[in-house]
Amino acid sequence: MRILALDTSTEWCSVAVGDAGGWLERSEHVGQAHSERLLPMVDAALAAARWAPGDLDAIAFGCGPGSFTGIRIGCAVAQGLAFALDRPLLGVPTLEAIAVADGSDDVLCCLDARMREVYVAAYRRIEGRLTEVAAPAVLPPARVRLPEGMPAARRWTGAGPGFAAYADLAPRLGLARVHAAALPTATAIATLASPRLLAGEGVPAGRGAAAVRPPPRRADDRRTCGRSGALLMAQVAMRPHAGLVPDVVWRPLGAGDLAYVAALEAQIHAAPWTVGNFRDAIAAGYWASVGECEGRILAYGVLMLAPGEAQVLNLSVVHDARRRGLGRALLRRFVAVAIERGAEQVFLEVRAGNAPAIALYAAEGFLPVARRADYYPGSAPDAPREDALVMRFAWLRPAVEGLRRGDA
Repeated sequence: MRILALDTSTEWCSVAVGDAGGWLERSEHVGQAHSERLLPMVDAALAAARWAPGDLDAIAFGCGPGSFTGIRIGCAVAQGLAFALDRPLLGVPTLEAIAVADGSDDVLCCLDARMREVYVAAYRRIEGRLTEVAAPAVLPPARVRLPEGMPAARRWTGAGPGFAAYADLAPRLGLARVHAAALPTATAIATLASPRLLAGEGVPAGRGAAAVRPPPRRADDRRTCGRSGALLMAQVAMRPHAGLVPDVVWRPLGAGDLAYVAALEAQIHAAPWTVGNFRDAIAAGYWASVGECEGRILAYGVLMLAPGEAQVLNLSVVHDARRRGLGRALLRRFVAVAIERGAEQVFLEVRAGNAPAIALYAAEGFLPVARRADYYPGSAPDAPREDALVMRFAWLRPAVEGLRRGDA
């Protein structure tokens, strides 16, 4: 079984592809830049394996606990790819992946949960198989204990960055060894996912939430996660092109651009918009923009605004300017405009077979919500029609208003 595995639960971004014969992994320390780096790393890993996305049999990802932002991005990208490819999806606990990466027989895994707490779980290797002996929990470091009835502390290894964040934790527990550099690598995710996927534990991408195991709870978990999720969406939307394509100037699409943009459209799309379509969009008051570099239009798009929502009608990048962040920058501009105009959700449609575009949208917070059968004409005269995947980006209005006031 050929698997793509992802982990974005820490400041590292990790991607692996492979099968029972071995794994090819790419890992980078990206800080908070998972959304920018994850897709290029997926492309690089597939290229190294000489596989196309359609060669994959399943997709696995680290489902937490860990960084809320990172996990959301990894989950969304995995779900988007699985939806586009019609492949099963499986979430793997990150603490269990740390145990695999460490390799000890008795291992206490620990991640920094911020707020002076840690995520912690314990595992034992019994007859070669990793077994959970203490379920994931979120605790103040002072309350962390080794499982009762288990071997003496001198036989246990402490694994994970939580032991670096709280250097007194391992000595207090009397651990024999500390491997604070152990991370939930994509190879560890894939190693755990492979037998589970073969056993049929993967879920359809449309049930992506079922692939995510609930993280351990704090007493204030509902408040914290709800507010964090809303603020995350708002923060992404309100920095529309931070750090992206600084050499490109964005401006409104004007009447003088229509013939040129329509010519670009005919080169890019199998069913292109006409000059009349663009003219009608401008006349209707739709928000239309182009990205220009040294006098040449490289990207363009149209956003339709309606009460409470918006829809991306067109988002296009010329062929020789792709993989530069133009599509991402324009998408963020669209969401920022939608928020400014009072919308609470944005919709778009994409060909169900366009895995790179779906993964990009997913990384920016759009999730699949529906599928329209035979919506698009074929990409060639004799090609069959293609389904459309409907994706949605939503946020909470109070969170956006609070961010503007500086509450975040």
